[in-house]
Amino acid sequence: MGDLATIAGGRAVARAFRERAGRLDVLVNNAGAIFQNLGRTAEGFEQTFALNHLGYFVLTTELWDLVARPGVRVVSTSSGAHRTGRIDLDDIARRPSGRAGFAAYGDSKLANILFTRALARRLAPSGAVANCFHPGFVRSGFAQNTPSFFQRLVKAVAPVLARTPEKGAETLLWLATSPEAAGLNGEYLVDRKVAGTSARATDDAMGEALWAMSEALVKGA
Repeated sequence: MGDLATIAGGRAVARAFRERAGRLDVLVNNAGAIFQNLGRTAEGFEQTFALNHLGYFVLTTELWDLVARPGVRVVSTSSGAHRTGRIDLDDIARRPSGRAGFAAYGDSKLANILFTRALARRLAPSGAVANCFHPGFVRSGFAQNTPSFFQRLVKAVAPVLARTPEKGAETLLWLATSPEAAGLNGEYLVDRKVAGTSARATDDAMGEALWAMSEALVKGA
């Protein structure tokens, strides 16, 4: 229905959803990728940040009136790779530094947690909740979009070390549907349990700054 790597595409997905449904019970932000080489979208944003963070932000905020309602759950896919991440607001959106590959991926996964915590604070008065999770190393098409040593490594070890897609989706489905998860808000989970994060992931001042910057980027697009 739309390219979630672009703001225009995210808006198109939101419009299409509104045309087909009058309510929303669960919003899952799961689209993501790692790009080994620096690239930018047609709107000028670094493609890892654009897809992995702005994609979540645009779809969620475009559906805000449907999301901010009692009982609605927002589940976003993050990663243990967030521990390598750092948020440089002067660099992350367009990457004048040239930072790409796994470094940019880690930054985006950190952004997912900061986004989730900021979203949870905003949703709390409405009775909706937002949480994120690490699915583990899943046997999927991850990292297979760009030829590189990392691509070859992932492809080689995945048959032995990676989880099945069904196992990787367990925490997502639990957060989306289980009565036990209904009371969680703003948490990061691994294997259906609240887990610790890096110190940077609990920097709520940075989360608010990232939210404000994301709003400005979306408004200007």
